Amino acid sequence: MYGTARDSVVVTLARALGTVSNVHPTKLRPVLYDVVDIDSLQRLAGHEETSVYAAFNYGKYEVVVDGGEIRLYESG
Repeated sequence: MYGTARDSVVVTLARALGTVSNVHPTKLRPVLYDVVDIDSLQRLAGHEETSVYAAFNYGKYEVVVDGGEIRLYESG
């Protein structure tokens, strides 16, 4: 679930986007908080008894967070 036990959904998401974009996660542009409410995403993901589903576009990727997994799809 979201990388290691210590990793948050936001950290794992930034790493995944950085990997497919060939940039360090801290150099992502636009920054994640300009695209999605990362605080809300983190709060939702922190509730293990609740299944989380979120989808949004980030650049050329459709991002899907679903049940502890993050999937990136190239769009267009």
